[in-house]
Amino acid sequence: QGSVGVQKLVTKNWTLQAEAYYKSMKNLITYQEGSNFLIESIILDASNWENKVTEGKGRSYGVELSIKKNLGFLKGWASYTYAKTTRQFEAVNFGKRFDFKFDRPHSFKIAATYQVNARMNVSANWTIESGMPTTLPTGEYIFSSSNLFSPVSVLSVGAKNSFRLPTNHHLDIGLNLDLTKGKYRQMLKFGIYNVYNRKNPLYYRLRDKQDGSGEREFVRVTLLPITPSLSYTARF
Repeated sequence: QGSVGVQKLVTKNWTLQAEAYYKSMKNLITYQEGSNFLIESIILDASNWENKVTEGKGRSYGVELSIKKNLGFLKGWASYTYAKTTRQFEAVNFGKRFDFKFDRPHSFKIAATYQVNARMNVSANWTIESGMPTTLPTGEYIFSSSNLFSPVSVLSVGAKNSFRLPTNHHLDIGLNLDLTKGKYRQMLKFGIYNVYNRKNPLYYRLRDKQDGSGEREFVRVTLLPITPSLSYTARF
């Protein structure tokens, strides 16, 4: 792996920075496609786990550009990152290279802190980034047999991680109060995560439609809606 960066102090108050990196990986392992661990978990142990994994390689590369304001009552920074990470395994995705599950090509972040007075400051952070890649079913096959009590449904999936979740973004704000008196340092912090309650999905779940039509639909599964927080710290 390697990286190179440059930093420029444009003025006493503004700093520009750029950095690029590249990382090559080999001897990676992952589970083979088609392994059924629900059935085989009883007999899966240290003596046969190698039969369920495959070896491969990966690479990551990207560039980050940022600007930072260093002085004054209002300080902050903004950055844009282009990053790519892929994997390739002989027994996964027919041996073709695919996007890794944590691949987020585009990411933009901006943060600012305003010093209201000697004891109080407010802050805000906004992040927007590409959704993570995922694998979704593209079709469904129904098999029936006289030897079976009911038809068996088998899902057909597309290429590995060929779909991508919606763009992820959220705004966080905070208020910090310095309540220090004498030699006892005290801090009160109040914050709100995801101020506008963006429902960023973690993954999609497949379910039967509620209208009784017998059709199926994808449903977003989300986590962490608007979440307030409060903390008090005292050091003696």
